[in-house]
Amino acid sequence: MKRRLDDIDKINHPFTVEDGYFDDLTQKIQSRVSSRSSATFYLQWKWAVAPVIIAIIFVGAYWLNYSYSTPTSSELIAELSTDEILNYLEYAELTEQELLSITPEGTLEDMSDLDEINLSDENLNELMNTFDLNELDI
Repeated sequence: MKRRLDDIDKINHPFTVEDGYFDDLTQKIQSRVSSRSSATFYLQWKWAVAPVIIAIIFVGAYWLNYSYSTPTSSELIAELSTDEILNYLEYAELTEQELLSITPEGTLEDMSDLDEINLSDENLNELMNTFDLNELDI
């Protein structure tokens, strides 16, 4: 048994509407839409600012990373005193090849300063004993 539209009682509606409801309905809808547009604009603005803030953070991190760069090995060695370097070389047990590999290239080319050093045999033997150089052929 199917009901048809014509069979429904047109006078007894299941829903009731207040008097004058449809008179100001368009104004209510317009006020709601206009208030949503300002909220939507705020949300759009907030999402537009987010990438700018992220970009500023990345640029700041990049700048901080390279402005406080780590010093080179030459700069670190330049900060050491002569006594610290001599103590290291004395206790490091480096071979001759290792010492030559860490010596700057121009150091051994100009040996003119060695002619100015006047050591007696006693001082030379004492230095050789101190640095354990007696086994070398000098």
